[in-house]
Amino acid sequence: MFCRKKLRDLNIKIIDGDRGKNYPKSDDLSENGDCVFLSADNIQEGTFDFSHTKFISLEKDNLMGNGKLFRGDLVLTTRGTVGRFAYYGDDVTFSHIRINSGMVIIRNMEESLDTRYLQLFMGSSLFAREVTKAVFGSAQPQLTLDLIGNFKINTPIIEEQKEIVSTIEKWDKYIELLDKKIEVKKNVEKYLIQNLLSYKTIKKDYLKEHRLGDIVSVLKGRGLSKAVLDDNGQEECILYGELYTTYGDIIDEVSSRTNISEGVRSVKGDVLVPASTTTNALDVATASCLMRDDVLLGGDINIFRPKKDIDGEFLAYYLSYAKKLDMARLAQGITIVHLYGSDLRKMSVTIPPLQEQKEIVRILTQSNKEIELLENKKTLMEQQRKYLINNLVTGNIRLPKFKNNK
Repeated sequence: MFCRKKLRDLNIKIIDGDRGKNYPKSDDLSENGDCVFLSADNIQEGTFDFSHTKFISLEKDNLMGNGKLFRGDLVLTTRGTVGRFAYYGDDVTFSHIRINSGMVIIRNMEESLDTRYLQLFMGSSLFAREVTKAVFGSAQPQLTLDLIGNFKINTPIIEEQKEIVSTIEKWDKYIELLDKKIEVKKNVEKYLIQNLLSYKTIKKDYLKEHRLGDIVSVLKGRGLSKAVLDDNGQEECILYGELYTTYGDIIDEVSSRTNISEGVRSVKGDVLVPASTTTNALDVATASCLMRDDVLLGGDINIFRPKKDIDGEFLAYYLSYAKKLDMARLAQGITIVHLYGSDLRKMSVTIPPLQEQKEIVRILTQSNKEIELLENKKTLMEQQRKYLINNLVTGNIRLPKFKNNK
């Protein structure tokens, strides 16, 4: 039987952090230390992310009152980015962690409620709706302890809660296994790229030195901006920023459309290199091969159109990996970094025969497909996991041994 209860009616402590005189100032925070002082960036999708972490000293930690985590606690963000949560389990390596003023600790002491089930419930769409209904403040969204206490949770009997947790853990283990397989495949791909594009298996007599401008025609995209994009547009198009955010080494499908006819039309096999960025030279030193004709190419895109005996897919791989540093050295500017086609065309490149180019592309493409297959499988498993959580915690789906429980 599923009961729906408010958090305040269960033996659950909702604990605010210490906001008094001992609350850490910026000078108290460091890159290394004894006690993690959480920020909203550390709370992600039900887990912690400690890639960018600030610390306080144990002395400062000992001066503070509320807000220290115990194993088994849940953290919920309550200000700014509201509704993120994480579980402080045994897998977290840090022994001393404190919340900041935009979070609360949810400490479950209710015997009839499994904490890991509570964690799953907090990741459900049902809990997300509770947060959305309760949050207030447009400039800075907030939740109060009182509002959180009114959140309702579906609670089947403890045995069913534990079985739900066990079921989801099976999905978690499989997703973790897929992550490891993806990591192995990516490491293999790095090895392949390093060896194939350094030509270790090709006789030096087969290699030829060129200027990039001798083996490609150099063009420049023009026009187009985000303002002219239209999901129902008649023309496919690519903006230079999408070369960073949307596309990889090979572009088979184009995601943006427009009704504007400006831009340079692509030829299948064109190699696209961004002409500017606001970040750094290494970011702009990347290439993608577009495998479609008649796609409109916007401004700030360098277009390299391969000549005879040059495979565009090979050239994109070669520029992105073997020539990345050389391309980055040609970049100019500080606030906005530019990479000009007139400079790139003078760059020296070493190219094998066309047959060797195609064989390198075949191997790297197969490697990419294997990684993509695993990543798609992982995405499917994550979607199934989410679906199961949303339906198991509402009772829409019952596990076999509990189907007769009403």
